[in-house]
Amino acid sequence: MAADPQLQRLINRIGEASQQFTALASKTEASMTELKASHEQTMAQDKENHKKLKTKLASLQQQSELSQEVTQQHQKQYDALQAEIQRAEKAAKAFSASFQDMEQQVVSLQEKKDAATLEYASERERVEAANTRLCHGLGWYSARLGFSIVPKQANVIALSFKYIDPKDQDKEYSLELHLQEDDSYQLRKTTPQIELQSAIEELNTTNNLSKFVVTARNTFKALN
Repeated sequence: MAADPQLQRLINRIGEASQQFTALASKTEASMTELKASHEQTMAQDKENHKKLKTKLASLQQQSELSQEVTQQHQKQYDALQAEIQRAEKAAKAFSASFQDMEQQVVSLQEKKDAATLEYASERERVEAANTRLCHGLGWYSARLGFSIVPKQANVIALSFKYIDPKDQDKEYSLELHLQEDDSYQLRKTTPQIELQSAIEELNTTNNLSKFVVTARNTFKALN
């Protein structure tokens, strides 16, 4: 029995469609396999990149922490240095003030020294002039009144008089004066004994030794 042409064409079409489907399926499967392989390769590459990025991030984090630690150490060193500078500046200011004060003291001491030197020179001139007058006076007293001053011991002098007794011009009348620590005079003894308390008090008040000598001589003279 002969095949139906129309059925045969349908069978042929179905066969062709089947072949096309098989080819498409094969091509699709190849594409899927290739796509899967590409995807797996991409995933592996991404995983590797992620790992590298993670490692790099950890390294950067460590460097950041180390940098912060170094920064903190530098800050501490800077603060310590700044504090040391401030202490040094404070010490320098204190030294400068102390030095200026010492300079002022030196200037003041120099001024006092200069004033004292002038005062000493003036006092020395006055004393030398007084000594000159005293020497002239003692020479006059010694020649005309028989008066003399004799050192006995430390801070003790003896005043001696002659030409008092008309009957015995060489008879000696004397007294001893003690110069005390407060520069006052104390009468130790007289030969012969006479009363000179008021004269001593006046001497300590006026420091007029010449007047005391005259008073003492007149008191001795009054005994005769």
